Amino acid sequence: MKMILLRNFNNAFQYFDFDSKKYIKKESISNINGWYMLIDNVFSGLLVLDSTLYFLWENEQFIVNDNLKVEIDRNYSQNKSLFKLLSFDRIIVQFAYETPKNLLNTSPFEYIDEDDFNWGEYLASIINNLDKKKQFLENLMSS
Repeated sequence: MKMILLRNFNNAFQYFDFDSKKYIKKESISNINGWYMLIDNVFSGLLVLDSTLYFLWENEQFIVNDNLKVEIDRNYSQNKSLFKLLSFDRIIVQFAYETPKNLLNTSPFEYIDEDDFNWGEYLASIINNLDKKKQFLENLMSS
């Protein structure tokens, strides 16, 4: 039986087994079903199952469709941003997260997207952008 694994957003060798709800450390696994990050010890993630994209928060699963959108308050506090997941303009998930410092605006790293290191921005870029959502699904389904 194939394990359903999510890779940690900040640690390439740490995984979460979706079925057993256990954390696993491994060198490298090429076939993953998504990404996750703990926010103040609360599980959050993006999961692809049966060609469907889900946003995970604690024990809840939300199908990422046209009714969902993300808003980010980048001025929430000095070093934190506020993530809001909305369904039909009603907040269904909200959390503050530490905003990484911008360290990649120097050569040769200026081409790397900052949202590749910022969990909230990464989630927003996929949930709010149909093309990125399709690309995310295709990438994970082909691995």
